Amino acid sequence: MNQLSNAEFMLLQLIAECKQASGYEINKLIDRRGYREWANIGTTSIYAGLKKLNDKGMIESEDAGEKSGKGPMPTRYVITEAGMTTLRKEVISDLSSSRERDNRFDLGFAALPFVEKGKPWMLCGSGWIFLGRYTNR
Repeated sequence: MNQLSNAEFMLLQLIAECKQASGYEINKLIDRRGYREWANIGTTSIYAGLKKLNDKGMIESEDAGEKSGKGPMPTRYVITEAGMTTLRKEVISDLSSSRERDNRFDLGFAALPFVEKGKPWMLCGSGWIFLGRYTNR
């Protein structure tokens, strides 16, 4: 069973990748990458997911320290050690138990850089052939 929803899993990946990001920046990144279409994540889901991850201790929020425009001071998020551990476990679990071309497999594959090198190859089982085609280039 997954510890994170698809939206939370995606948000944790993006924050880990960016090192620090606001909800607005994450929303724009999701649009640019086309994640919204296949992952079925709306703007409201982004902010609700950030709150859940923060409540679970997987990310921490901090004021950006600078304001642009008339809106409120943006909140930026960073991944915690617990969040990174959970992200790695989710990636390994999803790649070893999901079917290829399933949304959860795609999310796990996208987060592969956050797992120790060599580890997912031993655990992927049926996903081995699929991963092999993309990693042997």
